[in-house]
Amino acid sequence: MLVPIFNLVTHRPDLIIDHLAGYLTQLQSEFPGNAALIVVPAVALAAAIIAAIVAMKSGIDQPSVSFADHIQRDIQAFRQVIRAKEDGQ
Repeated sequence: MLVPIFNLVTHRPDLIIDHLAGYLTQLQSEFPGNAALIVVPAVALAAAIIAAIVAMKSGIDQPSVSFADHIQRDIQAFRQVIRAKEDGQ
């Protein structure tokens, strides 16, 4: 169920915006005096969707330091702390 929605969001965001615009048109016809109550949150929602799409397309580069390197550095730091305590006592 989520895969088709995800594909739609990533490949055809224009369809989602058209869909939301249809809802806004319907709501404006039902509440002609209060269009600002609907338009303002819709603009924020559209901005959030666009930001999510841009974030997903930017991708994540390979980390500059691997997980194994982090572990090795932590082990070295622990050893230094232990040596410093032993030398201090």
